Amino acid sequence: MSPQDRSGSAMSTRERKPHHIEILEDGSHRHLIELEKPAGLFEKLCKTFTHYTPRQTPSDPVIQRSETAQGDGRTEPFSHRYGKCTKVLHYGSSTFVGLYAKKASKRSGKEQLYAVKVRHRSPGRLLDEYRRAAMGISSLVVHPNIVRTLEHCPNDKGDLHSVMEYCGGGSLQTLLLQARKLSAVEADCFFKQLLRAVSFLHDEGIVHRRLRAENILLTVNGAVKVAHFDSAEWLPKDLRPLQKAQPPLEQIPYTAPEVLRGREHDPRASDVWAVGLIYAFMRLGMLLWKVAGDEDRNYQWYLRTREDVEGFTTIEEFGNERCCNVIYAMLDPKPDRRVTAYEALHSEWIHEIVVCAAGEAETCRSAMFPLSHFRQYRRRGAIVFRALILVLIVYCCKATLRTRQFHPVEQDAQTIQKRLEPSLAIPETAPLQQPVALPDPLRAGPPVPPVPPVQPQTPQTAPDNHNLTHHLANLFAALPDESHAHTLTSPLTATGEERLRDLGFRTRAFDALFRAWEAIHLVPTETNQMLIRDGIVRILRDHPEITADLDLTPASAIHAYETTRSFLTQLAKRLFPWTTPYSADHMTLHAQFHDGGRGIVFTAGNDQAPYLATSIRALRAHGCTLPIEILYLGDEDLDEEIRDELEALPGSVVTRDLSIMVDDAGWTLRGWAAKPFAILLSSFREAIFIDADALFLADPAALFDDPLYQSTGALFFKDRLFMPGNEKRAWLRRVLPAPVSPRVRQSRMWTGQSIHMQESGVVVVDKWRHFVALLMVTRMNGPDRDGDESRGLVGVYDMVYGDKETFWLGWELVGDTEYAFHEGAAAVMGKPQANRDNTTTAEGQEHDLKYTVCAPQLLHLGTDGRPLWFNGWLLPDKFSGEQRRPTEFEAFIPEPPSAEDSGSWQLHDSNVCCLSADQVFYFDAAEKDALDELIEIARDVGAIAGAH
Repeated sequence: MSPQDRSGSAMSTRERKPHHIEILEDGSHRHLIELEKPAGLFEKLCKTFTHYTPRQTPSDPVIQRSETAQGDGRTEPFSHRYGKCTKVLHYGSSTFVGLYAKKASKRSGKEQLYAVKVRHRSPGRLLDEYRRAAMGISSLVVHPNIVRTLEHCPNDKGDLHSVMEYCGGGSLQTLLLQARKLSAVEADCFFKQLLRAVSFLHDEGIVHRRLRAENILLTVNGAVKVAHFDSAEWLPKDLRPLQKAQPPLEQIPYTAPEVLRGREHDPRASDVWAVGLIYAFMRLGMLLWKVAGDEDRNYQWYLRTREDVEGFTTIEEFGNERCCNVIYAMLDPKPDRRVTAYEALHSEWIHEIVVCAAGEAETCRSAMFPLSHFRQYRRRGAIVFRALILVLIVYCCKATLRTRQFHPVEQDAQTIQKRLEPSLAIPETAPLQQPVALPDPLRAGPPVPPVPPVQPQTPQTAPDNHNLTHHLANLFAALPDESHAHTLTSPLTATGEERLRDLGFRTRAFDALFRAWEAIHLVPTETNQMLIRDGIVRILRDHPEITADLDLTPASAIHAYETTRSFLTQLAKRLFPWTTPYSADHMTLHAQFHDGGRGIVFTAGNDQAPYLATSIRALRAHGCTLPIEILYLGDEDLDEEIRDELEALPGSVVTRDLSIMVDDAGWTLRGWAAKPFAILLSSFREAIFIDADALFLADPAALFDDPLYQSTGALFFKDRLFMPGNEKRAWLRRVLPAPVSPRVRQSRMWTGQSIHMQESGVVVVDKWRHFVALLMVTRMNGPDRDGDESRGLVGVYDMVYGDKETFWLGWELVGDTEYAFHEGAAAVMGKPQANRDNTTTAEGQEHDLKYTVCAPQLLHLGTDGRPLWFNGWLLPDKFSGEQRRPTEFEAFIPEPPSAEDSGSWQLHDSNVCCLSADQVFYFDAAEKDALDELIEIARDVGAIAGAH
């Protein structure tokens, strides 16, 4: 049934315009919610109830009883405190809600409105106790997106009156009945506010159990308020485990499938299910299905198509890929896989949503002390007021002490700067609007001139108030509440797949807060430098107009800023502590990359030095002029004499000791694992990492011009297409936080084409754009790399082969989907051999293909189908000390489109792989010359034997 058919007489026959939202000139929006004849609309909706009387007036006995309610022992009549009932907002079998209006007083200057909910005395004692528990929840919960309950009081008849704030915009259900459906801007705004409320409730151990559109209220300016806590429950404090499913209160479209089936589940997951359906209702103007069961065709169709490439048609109509992914994750039929409210709230899509001024203002006010859940109750008397002042003073002192105890970052940074170059130290009296450049002792060029100190009497120019206020509001909003802050900074105790998933959640929270932190402190210049704006505390102290825009006092804004700094430092220390020897903090390290230029990065030890000498000389012969950095792990890894020889090669070549830049206490940095650390700690912004045994047939600098790299800032290469299987799809589901991105769904691991995806012989990365993702990759190759069977620990290398899959998986774990795989095919290169008819493969399969090429080298083709680079060195077996003659490179065979095609990869001893085909492609003259030159250079440096 269409939305028009279902709306019945409640819908107007004329076409309505979306008059309830207004887009402002600055791109923001505001809501103008005007209900169409609220009393008449309510009468239409409720006319089928026999007990409802439209002409009921405040003189009715039910309403009169509220006049004498004095549950708190006060002598002041109820009507004196909250005024008279002027309108019936809702009438039910056991409850009714009235609008109370208190006349304007000299103090307030305007009429005050309240919503009073009257619950009639229940004959059942158990139900009465249940309601009392729910009323206790509604009284204690304080959040800007939850309807605030001012007091509960019984009357002399035993009925209970709950006084709440009045939401003049009505319910979301009523708005949808009038508007049919909402625009994406308006629905997204309401949805983000709703997620904030639900995430807060779940953090506090509360499940609502009755989330639906009629229980979501709106103010006239568009602030969302969750109401109706009669069915809410407290969960056990220790984990809040799976609970035996209770029978559903009623079978409605919002009920989750696990509740309908009576299965054990986490009740918070059922709330998330309902929130996902509410968003679909806002966007579509109708619910996706009548019930999440086998009897509903729409729901069954959703189950069959939700994981298809095309997806569920109705959800795909939203048009936003990230939006669809979050909704799919919230409507996952398996509750253990369903995304949590916190995860959805911190997804990339929700992070980009701009909330209206009404909703954001409430959030900013509530973010003053997010780590302590400081609640602003109404001032009732001088004693309460003084008590709140005392609590505030104690909190401020504790916050300041914690900041001083855990945050010597500024002092350490200044000490390091003075040690490196006294003239570059940040002056204590630097102007507030003048950021200070970071010194980089590794970058050539004249030193940055010192910033002249400002005399104390010099007037200071106020900073850009608008941008700074906006960034501070985003920063305080990104700070998690106390429960999540404790979870994020607690020790990592899980192992294997669960550990990686936990790291993904934590790093996504770190990334959001880190971006908001850098938006305040990092300032780009016209010369492409990234400067640090220090002294935020002084700015907040000396410019009260900034804090006034946040509805904060200077003192409270400073406390919130220092609390944020304390938490961010603790979280960074928990996740990525090993960069400390090289940089004071992660922002300082990141800032150095902004104008770091482009270059090539190698890692090598003594055994790989001949490979490097060959590769570097060949690169220069190809016309490559990029600077080169070779990172090694101490003198025992690469001798000083060899380092001198490498640095004497043509062009800019520098060797750098990686071991002194990384604190690997508790684990050891070695082998393959050094790759991401070398990329991260190289001085370049854009780096091409090349394995020591990888050789190019052209200038690799062309990779920076690849369209896929230009659009994403990260370019990876694919491994051989072999070993198909579907077992990795389930593994990816267990590892990656929901929602799984479309890139993962298109990967070979997900589709089952291969259990291998990436070959890490060459990696191209813009470190400025992908800093946090690269930090995650270093972690996967660092403390989480190795397992320990005796202790029951499973490491990353126990789940994937070496470092190669950690790059794209690290990107996905942190929610960074800006990466691409090179579109060139993989191939094998060597000397072709003619096959006899019906040749038998190693698996016993026969084929009649004409040619086979076998070699340990993996060749990567360019997008034009011609050879670009290969790994595996020049020898038939690089691990053999006797075999010194190079492989005969005459032709190559590209791999087929599928691992199950005839002639696909066959693996033999010594890493030799074969491909068969009816056609081979011979190297052209230029390619042959490049290969011959590589062999001659290798002979010249002694890497292979001379010609015989």
